Order: sequence, then C-alpha cells, then structure tokens
Amino acid sequence: MSCPTISSPSTEVAIGENVTLKCSSETGSLPINYTLYKGIDRVLPPASKNKKGEEAAFHFTINSISELGEYKCKAENKFNKNKYSLGFNFTLREPVSQPMVNCSSTEVRIGENVTLSCFSRTGSLPITYTLYRGKERVQPPASKNKSGEAAEFHFPINSISGLGEYKCKAENFSKGKYSLGFNFTMRGEDNNLAVFVVPPLLLLLLAVVLAVPLLILPRCKTRKLRDISPTGFVPTSYPGSENDVTYAEIAHEEVQEEYVNLEFSNEKEKVRKVSLRDATTVAYSEVIIR
Repeated sequence: MSCPTISSPSTEVAIGENVTLKCSSETGSLPINYTLYKGIDRVLPPASKNKKGEEAAFHFTINSISELGEYKCKAENKFNKNKYSLGFNFTLREPVSQPMVNCSSTEVRIGENVTLSCFSRTGSLPITYTLYRGKERVQPPASKNKSGEAAEFHFPINSISGLGEYKCKAENFSKGKYSLGFNFTMRGEDNNLAVFVVPPLLLLLLAVVLAVPLLILPRCKTRKLRDISPTGFVPTSYPGSENDVTYAEIAHEEVQEEYVNLEFSNEKEKVRKVSLRDATTVAYSEVIIR
C-alpha cells in the first residue's frame, strides 16, 4: 500500500467554519482504514473504512486558531500498518480590520498633488482598498493588495471642496470596513485667498443687502420732503414758470424770553417774576381771584 495523500477543497478557513479533509491511497488491498490526526491527537470520527477504493472524507469545525493544523492522515490494511501522509495546514481566513487612512502632510495648496495611504493591520490577503471623498469614489477606483502593504492613492486637490472628508474602504472575503474620516487643511499662506472664494449664493445675498439701502433711502427722503408742512418754508419763484413755486426752509431762531415783575395785592402780597408770554394768563387769573 502506498502512503496516503491528504487534501481539502479549500486551504483557507475562518474561525467557526466547517471544513472537509480527504484521505486516499492510490494502491493497497481493500479494505483500507483511514484515521485523521492533528498533531498526536486523533480527530473524530476516529476512522473511515474504505471498501471500494474511494477516498475517505472527514468533516469537522474549526473552532479556534489552535485547530488550524498540522493534520496528517494514517492509512492501514491487513498487510501494511501505520502509513502516514504528509502534513496539511489550513490558513486562517481572517476578516479585514478597520483600515487607517494617512498622509505625510495634512496641509495642502490648491492644485497640489497629494498621496493618501490606506492600510488594514489584519485580514486575509488579498485586500481591496477603495478611497472615497464623501460618497464619490476617488480615481483610481481601487487597489488590490496581495503583499500586505499599504495601498496608495495619488490625486490633485483642485478646489476647496477637495480638502475632504476622505474615507478608505477595505474588503476581502468578508464585508468591507471603512476608516475614520480624513480632512486636509489649507496651507497657511493660502488662507487669505480662501476668504475671497465665496459661494455664489453668499455673493447674491451680499449684493441684495447692499442694494436695499440704495433703493429705499432715496424714496424715503423724497417722501419726507413731500410730507413737510409748507409753514416751515417760504415760497420762491421758480425759473421758467410764473405759477410754479418751490419752498425754502426758514431757520427758526430761538426766542429769548423776557421777564417783568407783576405786583398783585391780596391777603398776602406777592411779587412774581413772570415772562411776557405768561403775563396775560397770570393777570387774568388774579383778576378772577379778586
């Protein structure tokens, strides 16, 4: 009987996954008994009797990393004992971890070319990386990494909107995961220029705010002149028309008060100093009292 061979439909497994290992011998008198071992431990079921020359299949679950290998198959019949296959090892198929996105500098100028790198510390290869700005995919659309190194994306920053937010998506056999957001900032000397890059809507709003006083104030001033009483103006002739007149405002001089002493006789004589404007009223009041 020849030494048995051991094989599996897939060499990569994930924790908790069901697997199948197959053992077979090309030559040997039937029946042949096959037993599967991991190290020195026998794997259940303990043996498979093959009476038809077919390969023996062992089905079990990989519940932990320690169960990844090494596996060997033992074949024996009534003429040959304890013939072992070569060792077989599973490779852990690990879901990708959350990627990290990074750049050598966070400050950029408009028009400058930048490089963003994306990397997952763990995860079975190959890993596909895709870079997004918001919901838009950044060209090149994806980078397949088969060597375990970081994927790099090269592109220019053509406008302020190109400053961020960037996210990297990493995926392998498992569902993809996204990195945290990354934002560029405008380089110091370009900050003053950024102030003048105003969105069109803000420019329109600014124009309306400035135009309102220019349109309303002249109308208000004209209406005020129309509403002023003519008593505060003097008519003057208007050149070119005998009937048309205009009004000129007269400056009102402050009236200086003059005072007189009025003497009244009653039970208690009093001398009051009153203004001429009020003299008539005072005298009239005293007459009524008498």
